[in-house]
This record gives sequence, structure tokens and C-alpha cells, in this order.
Amino acid sequence: MLGTRNTMEVTYQMKAEGGATVDTGLGSAKVVREFIYHPDSIKSLKTGQAFFLSRDTNKHCKVQINKAF
Repeated sequence: MLGTRNTMEVTYQMKAEGGATVDTGLGSAKVVREFIYHPDSIKSLKTGQAFFLSRDTNKHCKVQINKAF
């Protein structure tokens, strides 16, 4: 569930014209897979930290869990 998701990657070409950079009007758009949370982010979680995902609302966030003593 927290792995990857489809997203649109848009690129466009630029060219140097005189001393300025201008858009050529050319580019591309394609569907790519992107990480919701990068594996390095998951690997670097500290004790008591987690990523939470709600299946009901499809919301996700990083949480800190504190243990009461």
C-alpha cells in the first residue's frame, strides 16, 4: 500500500537564445511509478516512528509513537 503509485512525468525542452533560456514548445508526458515513501526514508526511521496509512481515506503520514511509562 505504501510502495509506489502512478504519476505523470512531464518534460520540456529549453534552448539558449541570446543570453536567455526559452521554451521550445517541445516536450513529453508519460506515466511513471514513483515511491510514496522512499525506501531510504523507511530505513532511516527511528525507534517509535512509523508511516501510517488510512485505507478509508487513503491519507498517509509519518507519526511518532510515544510509550507512556
